[in-house]
Amino acid sequence: MNTTRRFIMAAFLPILMLVGCGSNGIKTTRSEYGDKWPFTVEEGVLSCTDTGRTVGTTRMLEVTFTANGVTYGLNGTAKQNSRYSNVEAIWANDPSLPGTRKNITPIIDRGLALDGGIRATGGSS
Repeated sequence: MNTTRRFIMAAFLPILMLVGCGSNGIKTTRSEYGDKWPFTVEEGVLSCTDTGRTVGTTRMLEVTFTANGVTYGLNGTAKQNSRYSNVEAIWANDPSLPGTRKNITPIIDRGLALDGGIRATGGSS
């Protein structure tokens, strides 16, 4: 590998490591989702973290939601990580179906979309 190529790789590798899932989170609020908001808190930061692990060709991504200084695991991969709190503490009951919780899938999909892996629409669709 020539010197120029090495310099370019050394300069851009740290930047490339920050791109994609886990590089940042997005503020997500009840007002974006209206009655479909699945949490008992008004807002939080939705994030996606790439664990660096794969199963077959599938990357293992953790979708989390941070509210009031507590980070909750939303998807199966994040729920398996003991450093995240149990989302059931802020997961709202669904009044239209007693004994169930509101659908959290749109929030998880939006978190995964932070990675660019899937396309998610806004909460009001």
